[in-house]
Amino acid sequence: MPDALTTDHPGWLILRCLPRSEKAECERLQSMGIEATHPRIKRRFKRRHRLGSKRPLQALERSWPLISGLIFVRTVGEGTLADMALIHRCRAGRHSRVTGYVASVGQGVLLLPHRLPDSALDRLFAGAGAVGRTRGTSELSVDQRALIAVGPLQGSTLTIARIDEAGQRAAGEAELFGRATAVEVPLTWLEAVE
Repeated sequence: MPDALTTDHPGWLILRCLPRSEKAECERLQSMGIEATHPRIKRRFKRRHRLGSKRPLQALERSWPLISGLIFVRTVGEGTLADMALIHRCRAGRHSRVTGYVASVGQGVLLLPHRLPDSALDRLFAGAGAVGRTRGTSELSVDQRALIAVGPLQGSTLTIARIDEAGQRAAGEAELFGRATAVEVPLTWLEAVE
């Protein structure tokens, strides 16, 4: 079993924060240069008016946290001591709403932070239909092959034809049932293939 103090693969730390402050805390951490995210669920609905009102129905879109009081912070992959320093940096400051972290392994009195791999976080976002995690397109380009790692097309290879950075989606052709089929998937589902 590898030593938990020398874990050097990058991933995500799970931090606890005050409820209803996830978005503000993620924005504060991002302004400090720390990559942070929290899954949100978006729903569209139409606002109803009183009976007899002649005003048209309004289409509204609301979002709320998938998991109240938890945010995810990107680690740098330098081990547990660097993770603890990152947690301390997140908790520092007068306006911090971070109250603690989620621990998974304990050695004596020391509780080590739980590190979540990228694939697990992607499955969480995809499985709940959540939004909020963005991925830069620097690792993906047009005419490149990418593996679809999450979702119903998991395991298929996509040849990217178009990347929509604003919508965080990629379109291209994937082989389904022996045929090339046009598909469009979120960027968070894709992993670059060399």
